[in-house]
Amino acid sequence: ETNTDKFHKHSDRIYLTTVQNGPMVEKDLINWELFFNFNYDEYPEIHNHTTLVKYQPEEIKFISENNVFTGAGLVVDSTFFEIFDFPLSVGAKDVLASPDKLVITRAFADKVFSDEEPIGKTVTVQCDNKNTYQVAGIVERVPSNSNIQFDFIIPSHSARFWSNPGV
Repeated sequence: ETNTDKFHKHSDRIYLTTVQNGPMVEKDLINWELFFNFNYDEYPEIHNHTTLVKYQPEEIKFISENNVFTGAGLVVDSTFFEIFDFPLSVGAKDVLASPDKLVITRAFADKVFSDEEPIGKTVTVQCDNKNTYQVAGIVERVPSNSNIQFDFIIPSHSARFWSNPGV
């Protein structure tokens, strides 16, 4: 996997922490702050960090005009686009700073909204509870060689109803 995630500008300085709980279990993301009481402030050589929680399509629902869609959802810090260079065709890198905005991929936008313009549309995302968001950004394409695959991204500071404590 020598070309995985090499499209990120600083790929040589990006580290994705994972854990594998057994030989037959897939690797999963791990939150160092949570599991190891890790304090990033104690390490000045770490310039930036973000947390990612990934929800599989069967764990989360994306609802638009009473139509329910499934997709892989990420819940991330607002610094996500400062670290990762996923190509935003609409929206700025600080799009996740607003707690009521979300970002979707172009392919997912086509699936949910067909030929309609998705920017500004209101959607509901349901996991343990429901929250309403406005589509404010579009990632043109998630490269197939990326370890981070998703259909939509929600800012982690939007609501603290996520069942997963963060990774």
